[in-house]
Parts: sequence; C-alpha cells; structure tokens
Amino acid sequence: MLILDELDKAAEPGSQNGSVRESLLGIAELSQRRDFWDVELETRCDLSGISLVATANSTEPLRGPLLDRFVTIAVGAPRREDLPVIGQSVLEGL
Repeated sequence: MLILDELDKAAEPGSQNGSVRESLLGIAELSQRRDFWDVELETRCDLSGISLVATANSTEPLRGPLLDRFVTIAVGAPRREDLPVIGQSVLEGL
C-alpha cells in the first residue's frame, strides 16, 4: 500500500520541480501498473500489487484525470458531540 498524504498540496503542473500529480497518472491507472516505465530506474516495473490511498483536504486541485482514478470518500467536519472524544485522543497522544 502506498499512502499519498495531502496530495492536493503536491507540486502543481507547471512548477519548476515538475508535477507530482502528472507523474502519478501512470501509477494511478490500473491498466498501466503492470507495465510502468520508471524514468529514474530506466526500466519497466510491475506495480500491479500496489494499492494507492491518497488523502486531501480539497479535491478541487485534483480535478480531472488523476481524481478520476480514485474512489472519493468525503469526510465531514466533526460534530459538536464528537469533540470530547477527539480532545481525549489528542491528550493521550501527547
């Protein structure tokens, strides 16, 4: 499993360091994972055994082909009655 945390904040298309999102298109496409060309390794890789999970605070920057390759699960803001449990969890983690 490959977890991509806060993918919405990854380098955007056109940035001087390249686009992380565009680079992920091949890996995110199920049909291309078995025969993925890795530019750095200069070889083909079988990534068919990898599951991708991505988190994002907003899907707006991910619109289009990359977002289409993921199942989107929206998680809303915590309810008022959830706050004591969240607060206790935070305190236990300190």
